[in-house]
Amino acid sequence: MPFIGSSDCAEFASGVEEGEALNAFCHWVLTFRRHLPNILSDEKMKRMRMNHLAQWEKLDLLSMNVHYAEGRVEYSDITVDGKLTAKTMFDLGGSWSTGELGTVLEGVVIDVRKSKFKFLKRTKIQSHGVLGFEFNITRAENSSWTLQSGDRKFVPGYKGRIWLDQDTYELVQFERVSTEVDPKFPIQSVATLTKYSNVSLGDKTDFVLPVSSQSITCLIQIAKDVYANCLKNELTFENWRKFGAEHRITTDIPKEPN
Repeated sequence: MPFIGSSDCAEFASGVEEGEALNAFCHWVLTFRRHLPNILSDEKMKRMRMNHLAQWEKLDLLSMNVHYAEGRVEYSDITVDGKLTAKTMFDLGGSWSTGELGTVLEGVVIDVRKSKFKFLKRTKIQSHGVLGFEFNITRAENSSWTLQSGDRKFVPGYKGRIWLDQDTYELVQFERVSTEVDPKFPIQSVATLTKYSNVSLGDKTDFVLPVSSQSITCLIQIAKDVYANCLKNELTFENWRKFGAEHRITTDIPKEPN
């Protein structure tokens, strides 16, 4: 992935309406992981599939402790429908979602340099007055995101929107959907929406972090923007707190309960 530094942020935002907000967003993204303390979160992931009536059916509910430290992510105390499992996050099968912290946003900032963000509008999301910006990345410009199905990989194009608080320029919502997917590839569409908030870390400090995320993956395209055989993950992140001397992450694999 190409390198971009904070000094590039002014050029990144130049010529774009409400560019001051984009400049601040760019700086925040590029320094996010450097400023991010070691933190823990309680994460829940509800996994669903669409039935023949186009209704969502629950598959399972995963619960876990998530530890973010120095750019790495570790999962522990994983349960499936309330039962402790010895399997890792990536051994559970089905559809799963990661990458809500830092790396996805860094990739967008790097990829969007040629096409640039375009100002969309001012509006409100819940109680937030927000500034909306949209982006559209071609396959040739995409250096950060790969779809994977088994051993097969494909680099799509993608488009989306970011919504920034109109006063603080903090990220409120991020949206992304794949484009230009090869019709022969097993995955035909991936769409994500992640909501962010300025979260208290319990020691009188705070940080802008994800509080919920939704990802929909579809395997069959019926018509333009119409898909079938879809899976949905709904994630929530709660109880963000710093990882310090009073916390300990165990790497021992738990035994399967009888």
